[in-house]
Amino acid sequence: MTCSFPSVTSPGTWTLSLFIPSLQTRIAVGSVEYLALPVVASVQPSEGSISGGTAVVAVGYHFPQSLQQGAVQCVFGSVATVATVVNSTILTCESPGWVRAEEVPFFLRVGTTDAVQQRYDDGSSGGVTFEYVTMPTVLELLPSKGFTNVATEVVVLGENISLSSLLSCVFGEVVVVPAVY
Repeated sequence: MTCSFPSVTSPGTWTLSLFIPSLQTRIAVGSVEYLALPVVASVQPSEGSISGGTAVVAVGYHFPQSLQQGAVQCVFGSVATVATVVNSTILTCESPGWVRAEEVPFFLRVGTTDAVQQRYDDGSSGGVTFEYVTMPTVLELLPSKGFTNVATEVVVLGENISLSSLLSCVFGEVVVVPAVY
């Protein structure tokens, strides 16, 4: 026998009982907890490689903390991955691989329920997305050698390099310089 949760307007715990009409009796079975529907406001980063493996942090509210590990999933397009709920406003997950570079919807699945109700920080509604990108391929560095104490311009030749004001070159582990294009 199964009973479907009736729709209610607020979270809380309700007692569940079975009504047996022939005996005009109710038998207490236990309690059920109604959770607020999780809302995703943003994901960081909002893009990752089609190969998958990008560590994603989702920010929002009503993320359920009391469920078993694996009960909350991040859904990228149509592919779900296990989420780790850090607290009621932050969770983490890893992007799965994707077939091609494109933007896909991002939402949460709690148990078998898709929580597709998303709201932006400014209160407007809409969907949160994750963009799959093709990773750049470096074909050549010109020149590949330079002298100490002399600023040498290095040209990076490659494919799928997104030109952005945020793009930078990192030399070693510490020296970061803005990329010029």
